[in-house]
Amino acid sequence: MTLNELIKELQEMQDCFDHDPKVKVAEQPGWPLSADIKTVTRVGDTLWIATSEDGDYAPERAWEGGEFDSAEDDEEDED
Repeated sequence: MTLNELIKELQEMQDCFDHDPKVKVAEQPGWPLSADIKTVTRVGDTLWIATSEDGDYAPERAWEGGEFDSAEDDEEDED
């Protein structure tokens, strides 16, 4: 993903909130972890988003993209 693509995605999501929401990073879809963004750093021609070491599990939906009213995983799909 490029910087412009990220900005576009974030701007589209901004309209979903009436407050300034936290932004987290979801990593490892097979073992879904989350982390708070600590800083963004430019090294050469790449931007790095560094995260804190503390975090919870990320919702499986984090890898789907789009908008959801709830952070709950799709428990009804487990039938």
